[in-house]
Amino acid sequence: MKKLTTTITTNNGTKREISVWLNEETAEKLEKCDVNILHEYILEEYKSRLIERKETRRHQSLNKSLEHGFDVIDKNLDLEDIVFQKIEAERLHKALTELTSEQRQLIEKIYFKEEKQTDIARE
Repeated sequence: MKKLTTTITTNNGTKREISVWLNEETAEKLEKCDVNILHEYILEEYKSRLIERKETRRHQSLNKSLEHGFDVIDKNLDLEDIVFQKIEAERLHKALTELTSEQRQLIEKIYFKEEKQTDIARE
């Protein structure tokens, strides 16, 4: 492995050295290239490794959280939908309690057990 280094200018105007480790063959080929090509290659490789490192850390952090019993909130969930579903479930439960035992059994067979009405009628 061989370390290649280049200098970049950061957003605030300061100079900074960045380095990447490459296999010997790739490093030797790049050292024979134009300085601008070498600079761009090192910069892109550096960015790629930063992204890869960030993703690895994010996944490790998520896995650790789940292992220790922490729930992760799904940002795609809409609070309004959750509340609406809860209200609807409560209304359904209340309506079911007002039915006779026979009516509740029929609803259970049709909607929860997905039995066909023709099969139920034959009983």
